[in-house]
Amino acid sequence: NALALLSSMDRSVLEADAISHNFAISACAKAAHWGTALVLLTFMNQAILEPSIISYNSAIKGIEWDRSLALLAGMGQDSLGTDSRSYALTMSACDSARKWGMAFTALAATLDRSAFELDIIAYSPA
Repeated sequence: NALALLSSMDRSVLEADAISHNFAISACAKAAHWGTALVLLTFMNQAILEPSIISYNSAIKGIEWDRSLALLAGMGQDSLGTDSRSYALTMSACDSARKWGMAFTALAATLDRSAFELDIIAYSPA
């Protein structure tokens, strides 16, 4: 279990880093434990560890549509920024919940303020 491994790293000589946290966030998301994934992401923000786009995308992958929109908005406000995968995952979460209007709203917002070009990955859920 990824959480047990992460916890044991805290008690051993091994140091839990951003990569091990990303792994644990991704494992929680895949197992539909989005609450735990968000807790780990919050912990990274409060600790010395700096979450990356990979950290956020891993969390977005396994959470509900409204929370994915909130994370996406937070990423856009941080210096971290977003990438096309961030939008694709968020739109996919909206699509899974049959919130197609929200998916298109996220896409439109991206087109309005994006400094990068969206690729086929970002457009595919729409």
